[in-house]
Amino acid sequence: MGEMLSIKLDDQLLKKLETVAKARKVSKSSLVRKGIELVLLQEESLSGELVKQVSEALRDNQRVPVHIDWHHIEKELSQSAPKWETLPEAMSASRKREWKE
Repeated sequence: MGEMLSIKLDDQLLKKLETVAKARKVSKSSLVRKGIELVLLQEESLSGELVKQVSEALRDNQRVPVHIDWHHIEKELSQSAPKWETLPEAMSASRKREWKE
C-alpha cells in the first residue's frame, strides 16, 4: 500500500462525494483515488497530444488548436466566492508581504 494522503473538502463537495460513493457502493477513498487516476491519465494524454498539436501548428504557421469554453469558465466563476476582495489583498497574501499597485 502507498502513502496516506489527507485532504480538506468543503461541505458541498463532501456531500457530493458521499452521495456518489454510496450510489456506487464504494468507499469515499476508493472514489477519490479513481478520480485522481482519471485526472492524471487525462493530463498525461492531453499534455503530450496538445504539445504535439501546438508545435505542428506553430511550425506550419497555423492557428493553435486550443478551445477555451468561456461560458463554462464564467459559470464556474459565478458560483464561486473570492477569498480576497481586492487584487492588492490577494497579491499580499500570495507573496506574504504587502503589495502595492
